[in-house]
Amino acid sequence: VGTLNVSGTESGATVQYSSDNSTWCSSAPALTQGSNTVYVRQTDVAGNISSATAFTFTYDTQAAAPTVALLTDSGTSSTDKITNVGTLNVTGTESGALVEYSANGSSGWSTTAPSLTQGSNTVYVRQTDVAGNISSATAFTFTYDTAAAAPTVALLTDSGSSSTDKITNVGTLNVTGTESGALIEYSATGTSGWSSTAPSLTQGSNTVYVRQTDTAGNVSSATAFTFTYDSQAEIGRAHV
Repeated sequence: VGTLNVSGTESGATVQYSSDNSTWCSSAPALTQGSNTVYVRQTDVAGNISSATAFTFTYDTQAAAPTVALLTDSGTSSTDKITNVGTLNVTGTESGALVEYSANGSSGWSTTAPSLTQGSNTVYVRQTDVAGNISSATAFTFTYDTAAAAPTVALLTDSGSSSTDKITNVGTLNVTGTESGALIEYSATGTSGWSSTAPSLTQGSNTVYVRQTDTAGNVSSATAFTFTYDSQAEIGRAHV
């Protein structure tokens, strides 16, 4: 506020203010943001001028809106605002300020960030500084994603006697149920050797494990797919 409360003056005295203890005025000087020193004196009805009282205080009428970012941007780039963590990094606040969060920017302000839902979230953040000024709210929108589903795996060409017998002479897998932009990886063991290229097949039974890593960095469980790969026909034998 910046208004001074002057007491201890005599009845009928004239109160004067100064910003430099040399130039006096009946009105308090204009204040600047930050530290201010105001000198105050009185002249009583007998004409006596008191010594000046120096009063130093901090005048603060503004609080800047905080800067908000993800503490961990686990997406494919460090700036895509996709994460599987969801903790916010709030900077640009004044020392001792109270930082508050809201899910709508108008009510429900709390020192605890609101619960997140899978997908897009917008969180509003404001600060109240030690002078009592409340900043405007910063709206921060990001994608919160903590799960990746296991892919669905099938044969691209099931060339066996039925379309569901999992016997093929092609061996190419058809992977579906993956998220947009996800990394698809294959393994022959399900524990190691993960690669974006399917493993080499052998004649007969094969099991291939497939997983996805989505753009938030979540790694799905692996889908095991077993099928028969047969790309050769035995040469018949003639008997007498």
